[in-house]
Amino acid sequence: MSSFLFETFIKEPTTSSFMEMLPLIQPFMLTVENKSLFSTVEMEKKIVLENKVEAVVVVENKVEAIVVENKVEAVVVVENKVESVVVVENKLKPIINTILPKNRNDSLFWCLYILHFGYNDYIQVSRNYGVRSLEVKKQVGDWLTKFPNALKLTNYKVTKASIQEIISECITCQKETSMLSLLAILAHFKMNLFIIDAKERFLLEFIGGCHDGPTYLIQKGGRSNYSIVGDRLTDNDKKYWKEKCLCLHHYEKPLQTISHYKVDDLHSIINKLNIKLEEGKKYKKQDLYLLLWNECLQN
Repeated sequence: MSSFLFETFIKEPTTSSFMEMLPLIQPFMLTVENKSLFSTVEMEKKIVLENKVEAVVVVENKVEAIVVENKVEAVVVVENKVESVVVVENKLKPIINTILPKNRNDSLFWCLYILHFGYNDYIQVSRNYGVRSLEVKKQVGDWLTKFPNALKLTNYKVTKASIQEIISECITCQKETSMLSLLAILAHFKMNLFIIDAKERFLLEFIGGCHDGPTYLIQKGGRSNYSIVGDRLTDNDKKYWKEKCLCLHHYEKPLQTISHYKVDDLHSIINKLNIKLEEGKKYKKQDLYLLLWNECLQN
């Protein structure tokens, strides 16, 4: 190897040329100093792997940042040596892509259909949307008839009368899927759901009786058009949306009773939602509560 290097770079080797060559090949020699650098690199690599790297940002062949669990670990590199690692909060928006069902009629149901059966299966439905919709809903209704207590494991209280209402909806043609039927479909599919509004300020959480099941994100747009946002949510994704949005208490009653809140709590929520208050006007607790209630209903 050494003879190859000298033959390549030095035509007539001399003592002086040997001395000139040493600094050039020193970085590649297995010296004590270089060995310590290699072990340091291996140690850093091991730590990064254990922390589950999500993304590595490389600029001009230099590692500029490492994203670990939605936190950016900025790596400062000086002369090929890792000098320091600075951890800074980075609230990454987990949205990757959006799927809007072609059939806008009852888009909420078709979002659930795509999430459970897959988009390719949805494409195969072609023009028989009504027939296929009734088939699936009938399966849900039959399942609920056999296992009426299954909805007790969801995060909403469902009465016996409500269960009969769901079963009736499942065997008849409905223009839109109700929230009650949504809960039954989720329980049957063993999945959970986050629904956010178009402005990404409010969040409704539905647990379909299986806490370990996959959780997906659906966004409600204008005229009750729903679309699938991204892929299966990770724990970090769920944390992100719960911190960003106001988690509504119920799909029919967005807030808990007024006695549950303090005045400071209401002010904090209003500020979080960027709701403008009239300057100079004194708001009582009931005024703030009604203002917030109406804002929730409008979305």
